Amino acid sequence: MRKLEINPENWKFWLIVAFLLKFVVFIFFILFFSTKPDDIINIKGFIGYISNDTSSYIQPIENLIHHKDFSFLFQYRMFGYGLPYYLLRFVFESGTSLNIIIFIQYIFASISLYLLALFAFRIVNRFKIFIITFLGYFLFPIISFYDIAALTESFTSSFMLISVFLLVYKRTTFNIVIIGILLTWMAFLRPVCFPLFLLFFLYFIIKDYKKGILHLIRYSILFFLPLILFEGVWIAGNYHYKNKINLTTPTIFHPVYLNEKMHSMDMIHFLQSIGEEWENNVWFYSNTKNCPYDKNIFTSKFNKDTLINMKKDILIAQDGLTSFNNAISDSIRIAKNIQIKKKLKEYTNSVKMEKKIIYYFYSPLKFLSRLIFSSSTYRMFGEYNTTNKWLLVFRYFVDFCFWVTQILSFLFIIILIINHNLNAPFLLISLILIYFYFIHAIIFKSNDFRYLIPIITFEILYSFCLINMLKQKIFIEIFKKRNILHINSN
Repeated sequence: MRKLEINPENWKFWLIVAFLLKFVVFIFFILFFSTKPDDIINIKGFIGYISNDTSSYIQPIENLIHHKDFSFLFQYRMFGYGLPYYLLRFVFESGTSLNIIIFIQYIFASISLYLLALFAFRIVNRFKIFIITFLGYFLFPIISFYDIAALTESFTSSFMLISVFLLVYKRTTFNIVIIGILLTWMAFLRPVCFPLFLLFFLYFIIKDYKKGILHLIRYSILFFLPLILFEGVWIAGNYHYKNKINLTTPTIFHPVYLNEKMHSMDMIHFLQSIGEEWENNVWFYSNTKNCPYDKNIFTSKFNKDTLINMKKDILIAQDGLTSFNNAISDSIRIAKNIQIKKKLKEYTNSVKMEKKIIYYFYSPLKFLSRLIFSSSTYRMFGEYNTTNKWLLVFRYFVDFCFWVTQILSFLFIIILIINHNLNAPFLLISLILIYFYFIHAIIFKSNDFRYLIPIITFEILYSFCLINMLKQKIFIEIFKKRNILHINSN
């Protein structure tokens, strides 16, 4: 009887293992972490998890179906999640359509699990690192949690790893088209992924320039063709229905924040300028007395008393009542909001001009540190955060693993640079990691852990590669020896 081959390159065997293990986890999360029928937000027949953001992906499609108006396809979100949902809605109800989508997410996630472990094996060339990476992946259950969520994280994470793997190891004519499709889909799921086209394009130019100009032109056309087609549809649709040329979604915020008569966006910009999360605006909308903001942020335009008076105006504009509970008209509320908007803009500009260190350094670094040490489990456990001590312990353990993984992955990048071993594949992955932290923490000033989901697999890969180096007792030799680690890419 032929012995079963368990070589990591035996993709049929290991894909089956990946599908089985991921399916067990998939069912576990559906049983214990899915949205319940009695929850405030739920979709009839859907067995997965939904959040407030889910409606922004599927509601435009429901409006399209109901009103037969394609302008809804070109609203706030790009249609990376909405279009597959729309195609399924031709045949199935809403809940069933989303069930099919999360099952597809599970399939892609299982494939990416195997490719992640295979990636580690091809770097280190040790079977143990393959097994450690394969099983160590499950130390980060938050990745699998998003497989049951009607959100963009699971698809983006899987497509990211699969496309990089194909680019590094399987850069055939057919796969270049697949990479282009996956990247386009990623960009329409998460528009921050658009710059990845440049990184991928530069990669295969570096690797294939010796094959001639005709080869590069042919690959370039195949690579960019999916983007050109779908981006063309998006631009044409926006111009036709809105008379605007939008290359991507026009805003990272929900349209409710963009109302010119409301002060929401100005409040967000002000808080971000001083290094505060925009969710920390709660003080302005509550009866809490103590001002939570540090006095070091005060400028010639505002101080503590100014902010307290601002709070009074905001409460009046929000509730439509004066301090004596006298109702005010809508026109007065609108005028009050316009006044608040003007003041908040002045405050933000004063921070920019008078507190340059806070605006340009302290604030971005504060968001970066919050992003690195954010909780990876707050969405997963919800009300269990404080009521169940064992789940609380597990939550902190998972968060700790995530924090350590980030630190190890960046340490690995530093070692690669010191060792002059940052070859094209390592450079590509490292730039992707750096870009995601930079765009979200420094540019968008956001510290939501969700935004790191697409790159966690790369951080797992780098972390286990570094741990293998430590285990092999070659850490000290890094500074003496070159090419300890390598990727034999095509």
